Amino acid sequence: MQLLTTALLLAGLVSIRTLRTDDNDSVASYEGQRLTSMPEISQSIKVLLLSFNNIRNISLHLSSCLPNLQNLLAGNQQSKSVYIGDRAFINAPNLKFLDLGGNKNAVIHQDAFVGLQKLQVLYLDSIGLNESILEGNYFRELVSLQKLILTGNRIKRLRPDPSFHSLKSLEYIDLKLNLIRQICGEDLRNLQGLHLSKLDLSSNYLSYNSTMNCPTISNSISVEVLDISSNPLNLVGVEKFFNISTGIQISELVMQHSILGKNFGFSNLKDPDASTFTGLTKNSVRSLDLSRAFIFELNPSLFVGLSHVEKINLSFNKINKIHQGAFNGLGNLKMLNLSNNLLGEIYAESFESLRSSSVNYLDFSSNHIGAIQYNALVGLNTLETLDLRNNALTRIPMSSLPNLLYLLLGKNRISSTYGLHQLIKNAVLVDLSFNQLQDLGGIQDILTIHTLRYLIMSYNKISTCTASAFPTDSQLYFLDLSHNSLNEVWRSSSCLDIFHNMKQLAFLKLSSNGLINLPKNIFQGLKSLNVLDLSGNLLRSLSSNLFLSLKSLKSLSLSNNSLLTLHPSVFEPLPSLTIVSLSGNPFVCTCEMMALVNWLPHSNVTIAGSSEDTSCAFPLTLKGVPLTSLQEEDCQ
Repeated sequence: MQLLTTALLLAGLVSIRTLRTDDNDSVASYEGQRLTSMPEISQSIKVLLLSFNNIRNISLHLSSCLPNLQNLLAGNQQSKSVYIGDRAFINAPNLKFLDLGGNKNAVIHQDAFVGLQKLQVLYLDSIGLNESILEGNYFRELVSLQKLILTGNRIKRLRPDPSFHSLKSLEYIDLKLNLIRQICGEDLRNLQGLHLSKLDLSSNYLSYNSTMNCPTISNSISVEVLDISSNPLNLVGVEKFFNISTGIQISELVMQHSILGKNFGFSNLKDPDASTFTGLTKNSVRSLDLSRAFIFELNPSLFVGLSHVEKINLSFNKINKIHQGAFNGLGNLKMLNLSNNLLGEIYAESFESLRSSSVNYLDFSSNHIGAIQYNALVGLNTLETLDLRNNALTRIPMSSLPNLLYLLLGKNRISSTYGLHQLIKNAVLVDLSFNQLQDLGGIQDILTIHTLRYLIMSYNKISTCTASAFPTDSQLYFLDLSHNSLNEVWRSSSCLDIFHNMKQLAFLKLSSNGLINLPKNIFQGLKSLNVLDLSGNLLRSLSSNLFLSLKSLKSLSLSNNSLLTLHPSVFEPLPSLTIVSLSGNPFVCTCEMMALVNWLPHSNVTIAGSSEDTSCAFPLTLKGVPLTSLQEEDCQ
């Protein structure tokens, strides 16, 4: 199969131009060959690649008929100007994909696309076009056109001509990085009746003021995704735009990088309020992206005009306060993203109006949250995921979320698991990594959550254990205790039975715990364990009965320890073992090691990584020699 990175992917009609084809004979590639004119083309060719040449006149007009040609990429010519002439592609009637993008100062004849009734995707990006490309009847015969890319041109108006009435298949128009200033009145008349999957107007010059004479856009147009990001729309302009756009039905509204708030320190500006989105009251917006919009505070009834919205993204703003009633009217809200803001505290009044909603995902990650008021989250009975990672919490939030499945508390300052059981009674996953936990005994209470399957407690300071007994019916499937100090726990003979009742555990990570020795029978009871990671410790030797209970173990990592020698008797009790990682150990390759070397070829075990990764450290005469290459005569 041949991968052509400069070609196209017709399936899905996405903008990434890649093509896979099993038929090498159907592809003709002339990319970057300094051609100054069109080459002769075989009739069998399906894909023609002509990008990065010096062709000034792109035309198939003089070629013989090319009935099989479906994909033509002729963009990024290096000449100062490019001409696409009258009926340039008339001899390729089955063309489906045409890329002319990146041809500087292109001149396109009004009849250039005549005869392309099967064309589905047309790239005309960054070629210096003005609004005449939309108003000059260029696309009248492109009845199969689905995707039109006009990014990076000089288009000042969005006023398509009547030929767009015949483009019934058109579903994607990309006009980002142009010069469009306003859309008013009858501008979109000739798009009436279309259902567009996306209309991209980002990075233009859209701007409105309260005194501007701009009639309402009354035409009925349906747009799945309307992107007006990175336009100079302030609060007044946004409100005006929504008030005149009542004829555009929008499902997803993207407004990234807008100037909608007073930011930090600009008290002369205002934040969005209850009137900002009232123009969308009759709309059915289901997703609103207001990320990176400089919003400082969330005012009361801010989203009152968005009763259908299910997803709101407010990430990467400067939000430090959420007023009471900010989320009024959002009965259908399911996902709320407030990550990467300046929130320091969470109060009950802020989310009181969400208690009657169907919200199931809340993201507060990467704020500065140090305190959550008692029962601030109470009543959010449909919540399934709560993300509080990368904040300044010192304790578990005191609340009860009966249907929470995923609790993410990584990268905080939590020192105790107290309150966790009350917060999550039916959780599936808990992430407590990168905190200040010290007592392994905290796991005792966590394991009483019978639904819990995944527990992550890596990168803490666990060095003691005060638990007296562990639950006998743990359903835990994955446990990560890596990057702690478990050597200190077990050296004091504490919690030696921690794993004994984890009969369902399949993955156990104990890497980087300073382990010098492993207690006898520490792995007793782990009858379902598939993967055991002991890498990055200080293990010097392993007893032959250490893994005796691990009948289901398939993968064992012992890399980056201090093992000097290793006998096959360590692995012989493991009938399911298939992969062992031994890299990074200072093996002394004496005759004692030959027992392992001779055992490996007759076992089902494979040493992970390249053979050079697992090699001798001593004696110096054998340093760097892979274990699998050792011979009897080498040992001393």
